[in-house]
Amino acid sequence: MVKNQSWVSWSGFAFERLCFTHTDQIKKALGLSVIQTQIYGWKSQNDDEGAQIDLIIDRADNIIHLCEIKFCNATFVIDKSYAAKLRNKVASFSKVVKKKTLFLTMVTTFGTLDNEYYKELVQNEVTLEDIF
Repeated sequence: MVKNQSWVSWSGFAFERLCFTHTDQIKKALGLSVIQTQIYGWKSQNDDEGAQIDLIIDRADNIIHLCEIKFCNATFVIDKSYAAKLRNKVASFSKVVKKKTLFLTMVTTFGTLDNEYYKELVQNEVTLEDIF
């Protein structure tokens, strides 16, 4: 199959929709089945930052999972550039919600490579296998 930009965009969007329709399974994979939560997305109002969080799981115990949803045909790799984008997202959101603990959670098709950036930034991970 040819991987043109429209296919890549469609795949990412389709995986995001799948994740939004399976939030109960994502919560279960994170051990949150019995914790009251609110589910939503977020986009920075500050155009300079341009930060967007795909899926937010806002827990009643003052912890928020900032879920970064990534479709990839293999293990997803957080490189130096992508790590900077993730830091920006967390920093932008933390300006809005000051009194809650933030956990960056990767939701991917086949997992995320456990490298230095993963160790620095990611607290939780959910894969497609966890959802199904």
